[in-house]
Amino acid sequence: MDWKTITTEAEYELAIRRTMELFHAQPNTPDGEELELLENLINEYEEADSTNTEYDAE
Repeated sequence: MDWKTITTEAEYELAIRRTMELFHAQPNTPDGEELELLENLINEYEEADSTNTEYDAE
């Protein structure tokens, strides 16, 4: 799959599932590079999602 910026919950869940499949991939292999990319995309999505969420300070 050609990965791009994650913008929806469905894309996020798909990326999480794929990350779990690739969990033991070796670095510097196609699977390892895909895993690294997914980790970055997931982190970006989670950071953006957390800044868009209002928290109750109580």
